[in-house]
Amino acid sequence: MNGMKSGWASAVTKRIHQQRPTAIGLLISICVLKLRAEASDTGSKAVTTFCTEKAYAQAILHQLSQWRIKTAAAAKEQAAEQTLLELAAARYANTPEGPAYQALAALAREIAQNTAAAAQRAAEDVDAAQTLLSARMAELSVVEAIRSGKITAGTAGTRTASALGVLTSGQAQHCATTGAITLAAATDCKAESEAVNRAGQVGTELERLQSLKVRKPRDLRTVTINIGMEVKGTVNAGAGNYVDLAGVPGCGNNGEGTATADATNAFAAKLSLPKATFHAADLKIQAESGEGNQKKSQTDLSNVALLTADEDLQNAMQKAVAAKPQIQKKVSERTLSALISETAVSDFAEGLAMAKSKGKTEHLKPTEVAKLLFGGENTDVKAVFIDKLIKDTTAITNGEQKIEGTTADLRKNNFSKAVAYFYSKNMKKDSQYSRNKA
Repeated sequence: MNGMKSGWASAVTKRIHQQRPTAIGLLISICVLKLRAEASDTGSKAVTTFCTEKAYAQAILHQLSQWRIKTAAAAKEQAAEQTLLELAAARYANTPEGPAYQALAALAREIAQNTAAAAQRAAEDVDAAQTLLSARMAELSVVEAIRSGKITAGTAGTRTASALGVLTSGQAQHCATTGAITLAAATDCKAESEAVNRAGQVGTELERLQSLKVRKPRDLRTVTINIGMEVKGTVNAGAGNYVDLAGVPGCGNNGEGTATADATNAFAAKLSLPKATFHAADLKIQAESGEGNQKKSQTDLSNVALLTADEDLQNAMQKAVAAKPQIQKKVSERTLSALISETAVSDFAEGLAMAKSKGKTEHLKPTEVAKLLFGGENTDVKAVFIDKLIKDTTAITNGEQKIEGTTADLRKNNFSKAVAYFYSKNMKKDSQYSRNKA
């Protein structure tokens, strides 16, 4: 019996030791994921003031622009490679390299079309997000300009012979003054430089951003103003009237003469803008699932919005973040194994094999595709087929004009003329071949 217990205990101990590495590995993975999540949220955590909020939004706007620029640049490069390979396919159509260039041109066309479509989507989505986020920051800047500005209740008070309507059964006179709010033209963020830099890190974290830390319209609609009323002596108009108070926004007792701040009996007002408490927002912008939130604010001319709507900003940011470019490699950047795995290349190879055998062929293996199109599975496609196009000087004629250059030169400066020339040349060769065969 003891032997059985000992054996059971040994088995349990052994199992615990076997599972311990797995448990430790899982714990380490959880810790790493947590640290990565925290590290990728540096910019958002730094948003605690207007200065950091502005830096945060500017970093997002800049990164969105970079995404758009990168996609547009890739689309331009891929379109150029497409036309280069199409011209090469025309030039070398009746040579052993012809099928390779035709297959590469087909793949380049597919890549360029996909990237062009992605660039168009990115442009539209990024534009919408940038427009709304820029508008929100403009709104925040105006509010900050008010809160950081100066407010005065005027420099003098004037008696007006009418009730103000604030108090029940008030006298048919009141004291009026004209104040003003002067918006601040700038704010000093120098003391927050470190926090501003941290907030700017959101640019590198944008694709993983879960929520937007930019204040919402409800935080912009109210600016608090402190209003104070000060009374000196006994203010009692009696049967008379209040008199104007010079130098300060208020009025004095009747009979004071030219009343000033030194008046024995007077009252005056003071306005001030208290320091506002910053409350960072948390607008969810995680990637859309399924249909997503596609609702749009309705246009109603009787209720025109003066502030950007959270829903519009949320939808726009969701689409913009999802539009991060996933740039496909150009043909010239791909290995042979990557090229022959593409449907555009393998389909072309199978079509070529079928034409040669004059019947249906079996599905070609990758090695067979490589041999049929590129001469073997060890061929460096870029070195053999693409780099060649910047060295293969030739001459074409356009009427009496003779144009010299490599395939790359002709693509850049005389693409249409070169395509027409090689097409015509190929047609003549095909016609000659048909006559000889007959």
